[in-house]
Amino acid sequence: MKGYEITLEDKGQDFTILKTDEKGIVIAVEPFQTEIWKGASIPISKQKIGDLCMIHHLPHIEYGYLKYKV
Repeated sequence: MKGYEITLEDKGQDFTILKTDEKGIVIAVEPFQTEIWKGASIPISKQKIGDLCMIHHLPHIEYGYLKYKV
């Protein structure tokens, strides 16, 4: 299965890696919180290294950003 692995800067949060499918849908989070973030959407084509991680995960985040850079 084709997909992406997004590594976030480590600021002591419970997760630093987001794994997505080819469409940017989160399928796994490491080391913790897969059950919370699974199904969220990351606009892969717009995401740039060094920028905050863009994410859409209703009802919690509507086209927003995580506090961590990619």
